[in-house]
Amino acid sequence: MEELFFFAVIVAGIALYCLALIFFAVVVGPFVVLGTAAVFVGAAVVGYVRILIRTMSNPDPAQRDPRGFPPEREPEQAYRQYFFGPAMFDLRRILRRGQADGITLFQDSGAAITGRFITSPGFSPLIARPVGLALWVGLVVGGFGAAVLLAVVALLHVLTIGIAQLVSRAAIGVLRGADTAASAAKGIRGMTCPHCYRKIDYPSYSCEAPDCSRRHRDVRPGRYGVLRRRCACGARLPTLLLLGSHQLPAFCPEPECGRAMSEETGRRREQIVPLFGARAAGKTQLMAAIMMRLMREAERDRIPARLADDETSRAYRVLTEILQEAGHVTGTGPELPRARSIYLGSGRSERLIHLFDAAGERFTTVDRTDELEYFRAARSLLFVLDPLSVPAFRETLRPQARDTLDWSLASKEPPGLVFDQAVQTLIQMGAPAKRTRLAVAVSKFDLFDGLGTAPPRTSDSAACERWLTEELGLGNLVRSMRHEFGEVRFSFTAAVLTADGEVDPTIANLSSWLLGGERLPRQLRKLTTARPRAEPSAP
Repeated sequence: MEELFFFAVIVAGIALYCLALIFFAVVVGPFVVLGTAAVFVGAAVVGYVRILIRTMSNPDPAQRDPRGFPPEREPEQAYRQYFFGPAMFDLRRILRRGQADGITLFQDSGAAITGRFITSPGFSPLIARPVGLALWVGLVVGGFGAAVLLAVVALLHVLTIGIAQLVSRAAIGVLRGADTAASAAKGIRGMTCPHCYRKIDYPSYSCEAPDCSRRHRDVRPGRYGVLRRRCACGARLPTLLLLGSHQLPAFCPEPECGRAMSEETGRRREQIVPLFGARAAGKTQLMAAIMMRLMREAERDRIPARLADDETSRAYRVLTEILQEAGHVTGTGPELPRARSIYLGSGRSERLIHLFDAAGERFTTVDRTDELEYFRAARSLLFVLDPLSVPAFRETLRPQARDTLDWSLASKEPPGLVFDQAVQTLIQMGAPAKRTRLAVAVSKFDLFDGLGTAPPRTSDSAACERWLTEELGLGNLVRSMRHEFGEVRFSFTAAVLTADGEVDPTIANLSSWLLGGERLPRQLRKLTTARPRAEPSAP
């Protein structure tokens, strides 16, 4: 009887235990599973957020991971704009770290459940193990839910980055277009390097930080920044002319050149005036006189004028001192000439005038004239013709006058040879000669004062043309000039100062005609009008 009672008790206990398990599985278990899953998902999300904050709080991609986008490995020494690489790099890093931390969290949680509720429970295994099993089910459900949730978050992250990239690229296109439109409205269509003479769309800029001299090939909005770019040294550089990029030191972007350009390059419209002619024809001295005339006339008319760079300033000081001492300027060396540049006007009326003076040797051989690419961009040319180099002129001189003149100053090359070679260079370059104006300056007329060997220095182009044709026998050359160029003007010139220290009036007429070759704003139109002056005093 006792055995029967004991058996009944055991059966009842098992039945109650089974009922308890069923109750736990049906009523309590789901809450345990859901609670465990929720706790795990919450812990995974918190861990992801921590990784995200820790990654994004460091603005330097190179410090986040040396395999990122360090400036020293970039084509330009600058940090990439965040949405052009670093954003996706950060996303991959966050996902890798989040995955690793999620697996570690899952493994640690599973080990804790197994140890505390299954292998070494601290209370009855009959109770602990069902609870442990429910916790494990909740952990698996939570792991799956966390994976799905983080996958959705990662997808949203990717979409956000993609939208930001599209917005950034659109902003870059709009800003570049606005910058180009603003330049076009000012008549700026590229820039000319004063050293290699190439026409460039945009210069390279150097970082202006005190301890940095890194050059940036193209600072315009792009992969390295939209409104500002960050140099490898940490300095912030403007990306647009509208934002002040023209204030940075500018350099030619061509690899074989790379030299400094004029200050504030790209800010104002440029006008190029090349001087060409035979060696010792008087080009350098004529250029010095034109520069002095422009600077003095601008000062007289209260028009802002300044030399565009230090090299032009040094050359201008030397040239003006020689002119004031009534000396003769040394001829240009055979190396490529550096443009002498002047800013005239202010604000929207400002112009950058480039005067190029090439050595005469470059116009006698094709391989040297090919280097003079600035001819392609010029719309007004100045050909300097030395009458002393024309044999017919010597024959018109009386013996006394012939002995008086200093023939060491005469050019040795015939002007026709130099002109023909220059025209061939223009044709090979594809320059529109028919839309180009040509000024012909008959130089050194100051040497003939008092000799009675030449006509008076008149500003009449027709009179000068007749003298070249009838007296010097240069009719073929004059006709060739008329044929090749759309507009030709002839001038007698004397690149000297008068007794009262003024530039000879012939220079004023010549420079006014050259400057008037392009449409100028009202502020500068005074400089294109040669003012009547009294006959010049003897130099």
